[in-house]
Amino acid sequence: MATRHGLVRDLLYLPDSSPFANLLDSCLRLRSARETRRVHARILNSQFSKEIFIQNRLIDVYGKYDCLDDACKVFDRMPQSNTFTWNCIITVLTKLGFLDEAVRLFGSMPDPDQCSWNSMVLGFAQHDRFEESLEYFVKMHKENFFLNEYSFGSALSAYAGLMGFDIGIQVHAMVSKSWYLTDVFMGSALIDMYSKCGSMACSQDVFSGMIEQNLVTWNSLITCYEQNGPISEALEVFVRMMNSGLELYEVMLASVVNACASLCVLKEGLQIHARVIKNNKFSDDIVLGNALVDMYSKCGSVSEARRVFDRMPVRNVVSESSMESGYARAASIKAARFMF
Repeated sequence: MATRHGLVRDLLYLPDSSPFANLLDSCLRLRSARETRRVHARILNSQFSKEIFIQNRLIDVYGKYDCLDDACKVFDRMPQSNTFTWNCIITVLTKLGFLDEAVRLFGSMPDPDQCSWNSMVLGFAQHDRFEESLEYFVKMHKENFFLNEYSFGSALSAYAGLMGFDIGIQVHAMVSKSWYLTDVFMGSALIDMYSKCGSMACSQDVFSGMIEQNLVTWNSLITCYEQNGPISEALEVFVRMMNSGLELYEVMLASVVNACASLCVLKEGLQIHARVIKNNKFSDDIVLGNALVDMYSKCGSVSEARRVFDRMPVRNVVSESSMESGYARAASIKAARFMF
């Protein structure tokens, strides 16, 4: 068996840096910034201390840990860099919200590529600086860079944030002329954009025109009807989704339970609750538990709301206020006052 000192000695005389890259991949799987720094120290003592490939990998891994200082130190000390180096550090900065610094570096890039532009469009959209996101999208298009699903998706997210229906339609037209029209990710982004702009008909048209739908797509349409109405459509879409055989998940169930609460339809709420009970993985979800308490309370079934409340392993202010509201609606004012 190789000793620790022997392993260190072997790492100092490697033919290439791929073993270090593999170690960094292992650190990433372990989510260990400490181990990454230890591997980094070994790299600094090796013949690869100035190699662009392994330095880029370090920036990327530090960025995935949100270790901005470490990533910037690697970037600042690199004697040479390439486009991937700049993209790595800009991605870290935009992810963590240091957008002004990202703008400065982007302006200093010798040769920005499609990935560089996408990082700027996405970064501003993720941090609700929608107008700036769209400025980069428009500039990217004018500079004749290829617009891919990430470019369109980020732009649609920005238009949704601004509720820019008219310009959003123009982006939809551009998507229609590309080969991303049938992309599931793109379809979900379009549904979300139209939903936030209040256009239910356009959301439904996009959904109906999709060759394939996944859980995200279905949930986008259900949320769309829940937020814009008619809420009864949210339940109909949910039933269609269940008939399609797709697996349910917590956020979607909570959305549909909220729809039942808004419509005060106890029968449908009971059916959804039965599905929740059959699937033990939902039993500890506080958002879904709160939605069920609220639904039963609004439907006048206070005793059932209390049963759900008592079985919740974790509760919060929302749980308690929903239960109190249920008692108040049932005119059980005394119970509401002495509940807690």
